[in-house]
Amino acid sequence: MTMVVGWVVAAILAVWFALSVVAQLRVDWVSARRRLDPLGLVPAWNLFAPRPIVTDYLVSYRCWIHDDPADWIRLAVPGPRRWTDALLNTRRRQRKALWTAGHALMWRPDGEHVPILDPSYLLLLGVVTRQVPVSDPSLQVQFRVDCVKGELGGSPERLRYFLSERHVVGRGTDG
Repeated sequence: MTMVVGWVVAAILAVWFALSVVAQLRVDWVSARRRLDPLGLVPAWNLFAPRPIVTDYLVSYRCWIHDDPADWIRLAVPGPRRWTDALLNTRRRQRKALWTAGHALMWRPDGEHVPILDPSYLLLLGVVTRQVPVSDPSLQVQFRVDCVKGELGGSPERLRYFLSERHVVGRGTDG
């Protein structure tokens, strides 16, 4: 019986490995497989990407009290990496959502106003306001998204940035 279980487990792992190898191909029928993998069990690595990612988005925020700005604070999104992320990266989708929101705000046509009700804007504003402790009713928060091109061990080069409006951070009285 245990030998049969061992063979079943080996077969499942072999199929998973084969699917992982096929998932790396850049063809349309493979890209359609994402609909069949809602849990993200089959990885899609970009080890040898034809267009590697060379920029990143850094989100910073600052508080304003009585029209006096504080220093910018870099947002640790969504927190420091843990050793367990190598096995099960539970915050991968959060990182991707914030990266996509920063990208959506950053690459609009020059001079185009971003509406406050834009989902990307609201997502970043929500993440930033949860970081700010409310101690003063006049407290306002502002966030900035920097598109940077960095080098390992060096300081990143800022290519462009998006600056939000200031928003009052006061908490509601609903609980």
